[in-house]
Amino acid sequence: MHPILIVGCQRSGSTLLGSILGGHPQLIAIPEAQFFIDCMPSDLDKRQDVTKLMASIKSHYRFKIWNYSVPKYPNSHASFKQVFEWLVESYASSRSKLNPQAWIDHQPGHVKHIAKIHQLYPQLKVIHIIRDGRAVANSIVPLDWGPNSVNRAAYFYAQRIGYGLAVEHYLGPEQALQVKYENLVRDPSHCLKKICEFIGFDYCNEMLTGSGLLVPEFTKSQHTLVGEPVCNSRIDGWKLEMSGRHQEIFELLTGDLLTYLGYTKRFESPEKLKLTERLLMDSHHICKSVVNLYKFNARVKRFI
Repeated sequence: MHPILIVGCQRSGSTLLGSILGGHPQLIAIPEAQFFIDCMPSDLDKRQDVTKLMASIKSHYRFKIWNYSVPKYPNSHASFKQVFEWLVESYASSRSKLNPQAWIDHQPGHVKHIAKIHQLYPQLKVIHIIRDGRAVANSIVPLDWGPNSVNRAAYFYAQRIGYGLAVEHYLGPEQALQVKYENLVRDPSHCLKKICEFIGFDYCNEMLTGSGLLVPEFTKSQHTLVGEPVCNSRIDGWKLEMSGRHQEIFELLTGDLLTYLGYTKRFESPEKLKLTERLLMDSHHICKSVVNLYKFNARVKRFI
């Protein structure tokens, strides 16, 4: 097996795309696997003590959300790669999906670690999903993690887009494909045929149900549309939900980035950010960070 990674800026549709591709009979979509990087040893070729490695993995809260009964690994020592692939296979078996040919990991944060993952999987495929940054900001600010104000969201988006574009350059077109969220939901079959050609699997209509991922309870409230057929109703929701001034501030702080990505800006000459606005947003960010820390920890205790 080999990985197909969906990366980019959080709230850009990576989970949606993972649930779509996971509907393919030859692919298994796993829950986000931050522990893949966190538990990865510095020496990738060295055989690991499986007991210690599995203890490290099982104690990671992002593995606990997988919520399945992990069988005992058959050997006492193995490479990290062997153990992780065994975990994927056993998870696939728990989902009644036998002998998948590849797995989908839709953890967008892997965008910061592609060079390291590439060492382990020289032939990996990476899909860089991009969404209008104003929609991303509108989606991420209300959550209990991530940036809590539109100015912080603008900087966050620009950074993650930069990583994604760098990954495309690093891997080249044979191993990295850019996909627009808006194209995916407006014309999913056309977009998916392009993706399937890129990853080397035949297109199948089963993917359009969007039900190829079992969303963990830990994150289900943030992915309410995942598991339903692809729908474009949310593409322009940010235009009504996000204040005009916040849209303007986002465009101001990201410069021409939206234009580079093919999106139309709404303000030709955005008004400069006032000191009072910056102080207010930063204060809001700090206060909400404290509240979010409590909310996030409560969510961890509730579901893990």
